[in-house]
Amino acid sequence: MTSILYRGGVVHSPQDPFAEAVLVDDGVVAWVGANDTADGFAARADRVVELDGALVTPAFVDAHAHVLETGLAAVGVDLGAAAGVTSPADALARLHDAAADLDARSGEVLLAHGWDDSAWGDAGPFTRAELDAACGGAPVYASRVDGHSAVVSTSLAERAGAIGAPGWSDDGLVRAQAYDRAREVARDLAPVRRTALYRAVLAEAARRGIVAVHEMSTPAADTRAGLSELLTLTADAESALPLVVGYRGSCAPRPTTRGSSWPTCRA
Repeated sequence: MTSILYRGGVVHSPQDPFAEAVLVDDGVVAWVGANDTADGFAARADRVVELDGALVTPAFVDAHAHVLETGLAAVGVDLGAAAGVTSPADALARLHDAAADLDARSGEVLLAHGWDDSAWGDAGPFTRAELDAACGGAPVYASRVDGHSAVVSTSLAERAGAIGAPGWSDDGLVRAQAYDRAREVARDLAPVRRTALYRAVLAEAARRGIVAVHEMSTPAADTRAGLSELLTLTADAESALPLVVGYRGSCAPRPTTRGSSWPTCRA
């Protein structure tokens, strides 16, 4: 057993609102209390950490997360106002620069997010034709700030079968079924890249003091296999990654009852 005593701080605990010290045995909080009592544990502790008045709080649990979405946002091109994008021209310039780094032979999709045409006056969103010209015909998926629509390039639309689907617009703006198809292609990742994104997001979460993540998995956000991988990656405490608690939500067909009908849902 490894025992660590932290003392001389301000310990936030509902068990003892005036606690100044905490004893941790093998990663489990065994005791919290006052410094004078803590002194009695010091002799048997393997390590004593002097807090010098520092605040100690319970670690954070993220109760609603989409790990893959977070990873894709981190590596995608930020087209939001906070990133300095205030017009369609700004967005296209950012996308042009990002496309220059793509390997055209790889078929990799250029991901972007966060554009908001409501802040661009009468300019409106950029178009599919403008995307094609700015990015040299590369497959581009640029989601709007609402997260339920996007502008896509011609090559991505063709790959996804989005052209002519419900929600398709010839200017490249996709909604409804056309959006779902484009989104699915944008998230069709090589296994090694998917794993790398998982690890990067969870490592950053750990760095920020997050010890557990509740992954709200849905067909639109990730696959069942992806959820299984997340659970496996973090099952062992030795991984040093936050524990992932998994939830899977999807529509399920129900039997038709007399006088009513249920929509067909995608699992």
